[in-house]
Amino acid sequence: IKKALTDLGISHDSSTPHHPESNGAAERAVRRVREGTSACLVQSGLSPLWWASAMECFCFLKSALDRNVAGKSAHEERFGVVFPGPLVPFGAAVNYKPSDPTELNELHAMSASVKPGLFIGCAQQAGVGWIGDVFVICQQNLQNSERHSEVHIKRLPAVQMNVLKEKDQFIFPVFELHIFAARCSISSCLLYTSPS
Repeated sequence: IKKALTDLGISHDSSTPHHPESNGAAERAVRRVREGTSACLVQSGLSPLWWASAMECFCFLKSALDRNVAGKSAHEERFGVVFPGPLVPFGAAVNYKPSDPTELNELHAMSASVKPGLFIGCAQQAGVGWIGDVFVICQQNLQNSERHSEVHIKRLPAVQMNVLKEKDQFIFPVFELHIFAARCSISSCLLYTSPS
């Protein structure tokens, strides 16, 4: 790596090994991602098993929302446009139109053609950014699963998702279920529990 940096004429400063305080900017960035991810999990009500998905969602939304001194987001700096997709927090309630044949068969012919779900994040393609797809999980799948590995993340076009709000506020159904579960002494490996 050092040779490549030298050949390309790129300056590469390093910090003192085993002394994180000597690299304040990087440590601050790591801390912000860790705290933001933790906040996403608490707000959503999902367990720490969802850490990786919450971190991806947090970082993506941060790049779309945070502004630099020039008033532009990282997304705008990289792609030249304001992020055109949905700005939805991790774990927020959505309705989505399923396209999977199994899910379509679960819908009653006379019922709505959408299913309740949770927003997990925006799908990205390396070097291209957002390509119009989102990730959701089915609320029913989450409720019927005993393990994190049994919950299937679905990828679908953002136009097949509708964000649910109440009085212009995002709804977090798992968090609300968690409050209910705490009152009724219900436990689940999929719900957030604060560290003791």
